[in-house]
Amino acid sequence: MFSSPLLRPARTWLPPRLRERIGRALGGPPRGTVRKEFRAAIFQLDRLGDFVLTVSALRTMLAVWGEERCLLVVSQAAAPLAACEFPRTPRVVLPDLAPSLTRHLVPAWWRERRQFRGIACERVVCLSHHRDLYKQVVLSWIATDRLHLLERATYPTVHAEGWCLELVAHQRLAEAALGRALASDEVLPRLTSIQATDGETLVVCPLASEPIRRVPESVLVPALARWRNRSRAPITLSGPSGAAAELARLAATLHAAAPGPIEVAAGDSFGEFLARLARAGAVLAAESGPGHLATALDKRAVIAVGGGLHGLCAPWRRSARQTIAEHATPCYHCGWHCTQPGVPCLSGVDPAAIADALPTL
Repeated sequence: MFSSPLLRPARTWLPPRLRERIGRALGGPPRGTVRKEFRAAIFQLDRLGDFVLTVSALRTMLAVWGEERCLLVVSQAAAPLAACEFPRTPRVVLPDLAPSLTRHLVPAWWRERRQFRGIACERVVCLSHHRDLYKQVVLSWIATDRLHLLERATYPTVHAEGWCLELVAHQRLAEAALGRALASDEVLPRLTSIQATDGETLVVCPLASEPIRRVPESVLVPALARWRNRSRAPITLSGPSGAAAELARLAATLHAAAPGPIEVAAGDSFGEFLARLARAGAVLAAESGPGHLATALDKRAVIAVGGGLHGLCAPWRRSARQTIAEHATPCYHCGWHCTQPGVPCLSGVDPAAIADALPTL
C-alpha cells in the first residue's frame, strides 16, 4: 500500500482482488514453537538511500528498547550500512525487490519465510511506508500483536525547511511507537560508525538506482570544467563495478574538457566506498544512496535533485554544507514517468550553479 499520493502502484496484469488473495495465501508467520522473543522488530525493506533516511529514528528506538533485544528486517542493499551502524542488533536480510509474482515473490516465500520461524516480537515498527505486495507479505511473516505503520490517511503532506516527507513520516511513526515527542536531532539522519574529515579530493557519484535520476553528462562535464578553472584537486568518479566502462568513458570526456588528475573507482566494497565519501573534500552526487550518505555524514556536497518525486525523499540537508542543485519545471511530481525529452528537471540544472557551489579544494 503506497502511503504517499506521489507514488503510483506498479502496473500488473493481475486483477487487484486476485493479487490480494495471493498475498493472503503467502502471508502469515511460519508455524513453530517460539524460541526467540524480541521487544521490537523494525522493518525497513527498501534501498540504501531510503535506509539512510531512517538511521537516526531507528537509533532512537533501539536506545529505548535495547539494541540486542530488537530485530532489524532490512534489504540486501541496506544490510552493510545496518551492520556498520547497528552491529549489536540481530538482522534478517531479504531481497530488495520481488517484482514478479512467479519468478520472485513465490520463490522468496519458499526461501525466506523460514527465517522468521520461532520468532515473536512484542511490536513491529514498519519504516517502509510505501509497501508493494512483496513488502506487505513479508511484513505479515513477523509474529506480533502490535503493528505500528503509516497509511495514506496518516502519511504527512507537509515538511519543514531542510526536511523531506519521509523524515517527517519517520518522526511521526517513531513518536507513536515510543509514546513521546522526538526532537529533530533524534530523527535527522547522522552516521556514527565513521568519522568524516575534509580531504582534498572531489568525489563524484553521477549514477543513481535508475538511469532517469542520474546527473546528465550534459550538466556534469561543463560543471566540472568550470570548477577546474579554480581547482586542480583530484577528481574521483565512483560507481558500481558494472559501471566501470561507462565511468572510464566519462573520465576520458572530462579529461578532454578539463585536464587534471582524475581517477575511476568502480566496485568498491561498501566499507571502502563509505570511507572514500567520509574523507572526501567534497561530494557531487545524484539523488540516490551516495547523496544521502554524503548528507548524513554532513559533507560539503552538491546534490542534484530531480522533480519526479520532489519532496518525498529529497531534498533534505544536515546543514548549510549541503547545496541542492535543481531546476523546477511544470511537470514536477511525474513519479519519474517522464514524457518530456531529456528529463528537463535534471538536464536543465545550471552547470555554473553546481560549479560555484563546490568548494575550491
